[in-house]
Amino acid sequence: TLVLYDMSSAAFEGKTCPLGKRGHPKDGVRGRLQIVYGLLATKEGVPIAIEVFAGNTGEPTTIAQQVEKLKGRFGLANVVLVGDRGLLTQARLREDVTPKQLDFITALRAPQIRTLIRDEAIQLSLFDERDLVEVTHPDY
Repeated sequence: TLVLYDMSSAAFEGKTCPLGKRGHPKDGVRGRLQIVYGLLATKEGVPIAIEVFAGNTGEPTTIAQQVEKLKGRFGLANVVLVGDRGLLTQARLREDVTPKQLDFITALRAPQIRTLIRDEAIQLSLFDERDLVEVTHPDY
């Protein structure tokens, strides 16, 4: 099962929402309270769950809750979690994703790619004819 997960934020007017906090706004609106929300979707993009978090919640800290939701509420045994580098950090992969035996797709940072090239785990010639390559390495 492929599950897509991403987060966004929404600024709002008012001061009484208990989840309203100042955080890192994704919509560029600064200085206002906001909420953060995470959306789980199927590979076709059909929403299956949405959860709202306090406006100062960082994306990576929501991964554990989403993993539990996928395993428990939806009863998924085999899951591939797709996320960007801001969401699927090395710490989240180590602490939340790998122990739950979830597969994942994310991007590597430049230093990680340089290490793979140095260790000859990938060859730059792989990119001569294609713009996409799958790399399997014990560190990732």
